[in-house]
Amino acid sequence: MSHQGSLRHGGGDCFVHQWRSKDEGLTWQDEGAAVDLRQDGSDARAGEYGITPDGRLVMIVQMVDPKGYGGSTDILNNAWYVSSNSGKSWE
Repeated sequence: MSHQGSLRHGGGDCFVHQWRSKDEGLTWQDEGAAVDLRQDGSDARAGEYGITPDGRLVMIVQMVDPKGYGGSTDILNNAWYVSSNSGKSWE
């Protein structure tokens, strides 16, 4: 599972934060940032997962201009990530 993480409420420093459950959702382990583009000057949000026929996970993430917060949010692009180890790492 992922959600939009931020050090400040309201965004402007967002990253995709990932959690994992191994017991059908009874407990969750915090895995930290799955995608963090802040060092590149972008926010990352809205991580959405899918699975390919060969079993790899894919995730699409919105790349957002952090200066757009408080007014119109400018989506810069979408980025695709692939994991061959059940989301433990992403390329």
